[in-house]
Amino acid sequence: MKIYQNDDFIALLDYLKKFSSRIYLVGGCVRDHFLGRASADVDVELYDVGPHRFEQIMQDFGAQGVGKSYFVYKYKSFDISLPRTESKTGIGHKGFSVALATDEREASRRRDFTINAMMINAISGKVLDFYGGLADLHARILRVVDPRTFVEDSLRVYRAVQFAARFELRTEHHTLELMRSIDVSDLSCERVKAELIKFFRAPAHRYGMMLMQELGLYERVFGLRIDTRTHERLIKFIEHGESFVRNEMFFLYAFLNFLGLDKDKILKNLGLNSLYKRLLSEPFFKRVSDERLCKIALKMPLKQWLGLYCKGRVQAAKRLGIWDKKFKSLVCATDVARNLRGAAIGKEIERLQEAEIRAFVAALKA
Repeated sequence: MKIYQNDDFIALLDYLKKFSSRIYLVGGCVRDHFLGRASADVDVELYDVGPHRFEQIMQDFGAQGVGKSYFVYKYKSFDISLPRTESKTGIGHKGFSVALATDEREASRRRDFTINAMMINAISGKVLDFYGGLADLHARILRVVDPRTFVEDSLRVYRAVQFAARFELRTEHHTLELMRSIDVSDLSCERVKAELIKFFRAPAHRYGMMLMQELGLYERVFGLRIDTRTHERLIKFIEHGESFVRNEMFFLYAFLNFLGLDKDKILKNLGLNSLYKRLLSEPFFKRVSDERLCKIALKMPLKQWLGLYCKGRVQAAKRLGIWDKKFKSLVCATDVARNLRGAAIGKEIERLQEAEIRAFVAALKA
């Protein structure tokens, strides 16, 4: 694993070896290792140490506590914790009782899906896979670890969507039925937003979109139902567009504009109005002329435009010389302002630029 080339991890592991031989890499970093992907964050579990001793060990090493009731400390990009079990005791994501675990199988049972429940002993390299996560990962299947505890955290429904889109996963039948039975109305906007952003940024939206359709989440997230035919057309539109536009904004740009939704309202409802505010000003056209492309290029090179989502538009942008640079207008705002005042200045500049663009396009065609 590449993690063993990380000096910070080597220092952490050498230190923890003094206290236990049961030191495990757990969760997403193990899944990502088997997928051949790098992990930004690495989770480490330390066994055979009690909470008070663990606290002293972490403080002596310079780690910072981030979840004391959950025995979690952070050191650089590593989350170090004691193994634990969780049981539902109240409403919401904080309504859980946490207890120290001493058994690896029991500790990994608290994970949501089998692909996230694998463990690797950081010293010996031995893989512990009690719930068939590796086989599910190879088969690209999303399956719950424990149906009894899975339903205790409704956020896992949205986590399933972003996992499906990130890793091209199809949901196992019983897992799908289980998620359909979960009421997600208790979730705060902030918690849902965090999972949706991961979905928006994912590389394989088809898988997440199909799961959202199967779970009826479009109505909750976007306030509408999408019939099967329209949904498949939408998926194809987004997939095709993403082969030309590589920008994390594109999914929402394509989704909201294709369906003609109120972008401002939806972004506010989802708490995304500051992060994705660019979508409010980005023009969208189902058909676009050379003149229109040049007008857009007054503000940006077209390679930056989210609407450059097909081969024809890319070719036109390059032919017009505005793919990697803006349209260079010769209209001088200072000259216009000499004879006009207020809003009339902007209108006259726009009129002159449109005439300039028409003449430019006509000259190219001549």
